[in-house]
Amino acid sequence: MKTPRLEWFITVAETGSISKTADILFISQQSLSSYIKRLESHYSIVLFDRSKSFSLTPQGKALYDYSKRVLKRETELLEKYQEIHSGDAGRIRFGLSAARSQNLLPKVIPLFHEQYPNVMVPTTEMPTASLVKLLAQRDIDIYYGKDFDTPRGVEKEILLHEHLYLIITTRSLQRIYGTDASNIIARFQNGVWLQELTKFPFVGIDPTGKLDRPIDAYCHKQGIVLNNVVQANSTPLLIELCLKNLGAGLCLEAFLPQVLQSSLEHPDNRLNVFPVLDDITDWQVVLAYYPSDREPAYSAHFKSLIRNYARQAKG
Repeated sequence: MKTPRLEWFITVAETGSISKTADILFISQQSLSSYIKRLESHYSIVLFDRSKSFSLTPQGKALYDYSKRVLKRETELLEKYQEIHSGDAGRIRFGLSAARSQNLLPKVIPLFHEQYPNVMVPTTEMPTASLVKLLAQRDIDIYYGKDFDTPRGVEKEILLHEHLYLIITTRSLQRIYGTDASNIIARFQNGVWLQELTKFPFVGIDPTGKLDRPIDAYCHKQGIVLNNVVQANSTPLLIELCLKNLGAGLCLEAFLPQVLQSSLEHPDNRLNVFPVLDDITDWQVVLAYYPSDREPAYSAHFKSLIRNYARQAKG
């Protein structure tokens, strides 16, 4: 058997899901399942308890800990090779949210591989808190996403200030404004104030989320009461519920590509997108990493591509 692809196993162990791991690694679920079975056969052990949400067995936990140490040593070895050779091979462990990855990766990775085709860029897509923990543990090299409390030694660059947007279907607007809906759509193109939306039915975000809390605080301060008729536990679900004409929603720029894709899939009931004019709070997007005096050229180039991507997003 060839040397096991330990990153595949580690990612399955951390996500607890074959399907999620397959999406992250851009491979088929069948290939990943076959790999896990071959790995278990190779070591004559059972790595996962299938009856408990694909959790690690004691033998699986032992291999997981060992694999993490091996990959850490491998990273150090690659960095040494980078110093010795010309700098055209290596690995960048990149962490960002799933919402951001859908827009950023297709634009950045092809450009990066034009210059560094032999540099691997395994990506980890998790919520901000999980990614920050991985960064603090040096289990990812570069983080791109929402601002956070900086761990000791981490360098952070503010790249974007994200804005808030209102999304609502044309049918929902017609139900609220009747024949005047087309005029409202034209007027809202320049922006809308939350005070104008108090009679709208809203799909709210789970109030434990970082988006909903500042919105609630702002509305309370301004005396604005939004009519939340249903709650969603994620922005992708909020988009789907808005498409079902259950109400309007509020989302950040990072999710606009998903909104656009959903509208393309439902041309008979498209989602309108309007900028919110209220200065609610500052959602900063940052690039974070541990600085190094011996940073490989490919790592510096990857960061420059992300900075360029953010500059284009501003425009």
